[in-house]
Amino acid sequence: MNAWAGHGEHPRVTADDLKGWVRAALRSTYTEDPPILLANERAVVARFAMHLANCVEPQLTGIHVDVEYSRVGQQRNPKRRAAGSRIYPDVIVHKRTRPNPNLLAAEFKLARRLRVADRMAPDRDDEARVEELVRTGPASDDTRPYWLGLCVTLYDDHATLWWFELGNPRSEEEVRV
Repeated sequence: MNAWAGHGEHPRVTADDLKGWVRAALRSTYTEDPPILLANERAVVARFAMHLANCVEPQLTGIHVDVEYSRVGQQRNPKRRAAGSRIYPDVIVHKRTRPNPNLLAAEFKLARRLRVADRMAPDRDDEARVEELVRTGPASDDTRPYWLGLCVTLYDDHATLWWFELGNPRSEEEVRV
């Protein structure tokens, strides 16, 4: 089990802890905010991020959950892909003004907006972004890769999650409500 030791002010957190908080936040989104699932992707992601923040932020002082956060490092430069294009992960778990730690980068899709054939795997563009963020981090001299990457497809009654960890094969799971 991989563990991130933090920077002195945080207890140890594991990949399993982060995954558990994501599952809990998804279940809360489905059970506490069902009408939001009929809204657009940004609205759903914002509510999920709120639930995830309620799980993460009380446990890890100084770590934040943000939506489409596009800044990196002390200079607050825009996050960029290796090819130079700007990147806005749907949700990230990180320390805002420090290049480290970057704990989680997640991309979301609503199943009802996808063709049936495209629901069996993560969106290719989302997968490429998440894999790049886990492998190398945003293209900047003062940042670190994300510890975990995640692509999520949201259905009416469940979510399919594809997890990415450096050095491990992609794993898939369903979260049912």
